[in-house]
Amino acid sequence: IQQTLYKGLGSTFPTISEFMEKVQQSNEACQRGDFQTAVHLYTNALQADPQNCILYSNRSAALLKLGQHLAALDDAEKACELNPKWPKVILT
Repeated sequence: IQQTLYKGLGSTFPTISEFMEKVQQSNEACQRGDFQTAVHLYTNALQADPQNCILYSNRSAALLKLGQHLAALDDAEKACELNPKWPKVILT
């Protein structure tokens, strides 16, 4: 999974560790129920790695919790398009 997470790392985060820290912050925000912050942080991470199905899937789940169903569906479809074989994409 970590290799997938930094596959497309761009200029938004100069180092992999900064990128991974942003992803961790995103996950922690979700765990504490702060879905608005999680969406914001996942969006930042996606700017660095726009081909990352995991980030799209996670942001989709956070958007769903916020009641933003169409945006959640868009992200779920994008995650599925990027990696149709990843099980979490199918379940999201």
